[in-house]
Amino acid sequence: SVLVVGTCEEIFGTMVRAVELILVVLLGACVSALQDGENEGNYVPRQVYLSLSQVSDEMQVTWYTADPTQESVVLFRLASDPQAPFRRQVGRSYPLNYGSGHIHSATMTGLVGNAEYEYRVGCDPAYFSGLNTFHTRSPGPEVRIVVFGDMGTPPRGNTRLFDVLEETEFRNPHSYPDMVFHLGDLMYPFGNQGMIMNWFDRMQNLGKSAPYMVAAGNRDEPPIIAERFNMPSRPTYSSAMGSWEGFYYSFTINSVAFICISTNFDKYDPGTPQYTWLEREIRNAKARMEDPNDDVTWIVLFGHTPLYSSSDGHNQGNAELREAIEHLLEPVTLCMWGDDHVYERSWPVMNDIPDTSSDASRFDERPAKPIHITAGTGGIDNDGWASDVEPRWSAVRFVDTGYIRIEADKETFSARFLSRDSLAERVRTTFASHLQRTPPPSQKVPSQKALLSRLDIGLFRDSPRYFFYRPQHSISVSTLYPTPHSNTKTTNTFTVQSYFRRVDSCRFLFFAKGENTSINNERYNKK
Repeated sequence: SVLVVGTCEEIFGTMVRAVELILVVLLGACVSALQDGENEGNYVPRQVYLSLSQVSDEMQVTWYTADPTQESVVLFRLASDPQAPFRRQVGRSYPLNYGSGHIHSATMTGLVGNAEYEYRVGCDPAYFSGLNTFHTRSPGPEVRIVVFGDMGTPPRGNTRLFDVLEETEFRNPHSYPDMVFHLGDLMYPFGNQGMIMNWFDRMQNLGKSAPYMVAAGNRDEPPIIAERFNMPSRPTYSSAMGSWEGFYYSFTINSVAFICISTNFDKYDPGTPQYTWLEREIRNAKARMEDPNDDVTWIVLFGHTPLYSSSDGHNQGNAELREAIEHLLEPVTLCMWGDDHVYERSWPVMNDIPDTSSDASRFDERPAKPIHITAGTGGIDNDGWASDVEPRWSAVRFVDTGYIRIEADKETFSARFLSRDSLAERVRTTFASHLQRTPPPSQKVPSQKALLSRLDIGLFRDSPRYFFYRPQHSISVSTLYPTPHSNTKTTNTFTVQSYFRRVDSCRFLFFAKGENTSINNERYNKK
C-alpha cells in the first residue's frame, strides 16, 4: 500500500505522471514486440478462400498475411451450436517467391454433411479474421455449381461478376453453391502485384463461403496458381525442365465426377504423365457410373483452351489437344473451356461429327458424345466470330458476359448461362439431359403407393421419373414410364400428408395417398 500525502493538486499530478509512465512502458513493450518496418495489420489475414480436397468430409482454407506468423490456425464449429467450443487445426505457411507476403493453409476435418459451419483463421492469440460461414455438401446426389472463365481486373477486364454472384447465387447463406469453378485466365496481371492483390481481395467475397477452384490458363502466371491456390494436387517446379508442371487434378461432388486438365503448362500427348493420368481418371469415373451402388452418374471435364470453338479470339480450338485426347472423352457428359471470350455450346460431338436433333436444349437420353461449352465470359473484353456461318457442330453461340449454373442429380443434368448485365432476361440459354430407365419387361409396374415408398427410401436409379408441378391450387404428380419408342404418361393428384424433403424451389418429394383429391392448402402453405 502507498500513502500519498499532499494537496489535491499534488495528488492529482502524481497520479497523472504515474499513468503517463505506465502508458510509456506499455507502448515501449508493444513497439519492441514489432520488428523494424512491421505493424499489427501485417498479421491480419486477408484473401481467405475455401477449396476442396479429395476427402468428402474435409474443407481446405487458405489465406494471406504480409508478415510471417508463429502459427497458421483455423477455428471452426457447427453454426447450429454457437455455445460449443471451436475445434482447432494447425496448418502450414510459406513465403511467396513470386511477390511478397506469406500464404497459410489449414484443413478442417471430420465435417458433418449438409451442415452450416462457422470459422475464422489467423494466428493465436490476437490476429484472426472475422467469422465466416460455409455449408458442407449434402449426402444426397444433388450438385449445384457456378462456372466461368477469363475475368481480369482493372485496367484489364473487371470483377463486376463477383458482385452479381454475391447478389444472386450467394444471397442465401443456406443455399450457397457447392463450388465456384474458374476456367483459367483469372486476373491478367502480367507481373503487376497490385492487380494480383486486388483480384484476390475481391475473390474472397465468394471464396470465403464456397470452394473456389481453378484451372490454369495461358494468361495465368504459373507461380500464382502454384503458390496461392490449394487444389487437390499441387503443381511443382521442375529444375530439369525449367518449368512448372502438375496443374491437373480430380475430385467428386455427389453425382458428378470432376476432372480438371492442364492445357497450357503440362504436356498431354500419349505417354506423358498427364495423358496416362487422364486415361485412368476417365476409366475409373466410367466404372463408377456403371456401378448401380455408386452415386456418380455424370462426368464433367474442365480445362482452359477449348477443343471446339468458332471464335476469332484464338485458333478456333486447339487442334493438337483434340488430336491427343478426344478419343478418351466418350464417357464425358460435358467439357467446359475458357480462353475464347464468348459463349458457345456444341451439339454432342466427336471427331467433328455432331449428333444433332430438333431440340438443342433437351436430350432425353444421355448423349453418346460429350457436349462442349466455351465460357470465357467472366469480364475480360469480348471476342467475336471467325465467320458468320456457324460450324455444323455449334448448337448455340452468342457474345455476352456472365456465368453458367450447373445443377445435377442422379437422373438429370442441366447447364444454363446467366447474363451478368441483362437483368431483364437473366437466362440466355439452357440445356438439360435426362437418364430414362425402362422397367424390365418381366417387372410388373408397381402401384402409385409403392412407387412413392421407393422414392422415400431413395431408389432413384431404377424408378420411373417423377415430375412435380405446383399449379395455383393443387399438386400434380406426373409419372413417366419411358420406352425406346414411346412414352406413356399418367397424371394423378394426391393429398400431401407430410413434407418429406425439399429438392429445389419447385420440385418436392412427399408422402401421398388417394387419387383425384384436392391439396391440403393450409398445410402446404405452412411448408
